[in-house]
Amino acid sequence: MANAMAYARREEISWPVAVDDIDGELHRALDPKPHAAYLVDPDGP
Repeated sequence: MANAMAYARREEISWPVAVDDIDGELHRALDPKPHAAYLVDPDGP
């Protein structure tokens, strides 16, 4: 969490940054591709 918060501050990211658990449960639930990143629009697709 500390690294994600530091990253968001350093890069001046204005949107929420989600942090997965150590087992990657969120990552695997969305798509099991390695090293994937997801941008989610709060208003939907």
